[in-house]
Amino acid sequence: LRCSHCFNYLSDLIEELLQSYNYRLQINGDIDNLTDSQVQDDDD
Repeated sequence: LRCSHCFNYLSDLIEELLQSYNYRLQINGDIDNLTDSQVQDDDD
């Protein structure tokens, strides 16, 4: 991009989007781990 303001703006938005996506992945992983441990407890 030629405009440094536009580049910084888009860069900040992309960073925010990546952080949000990574947070959702972490939450989904935590839910999967919790579900897996509950299934194992039910099997015992």
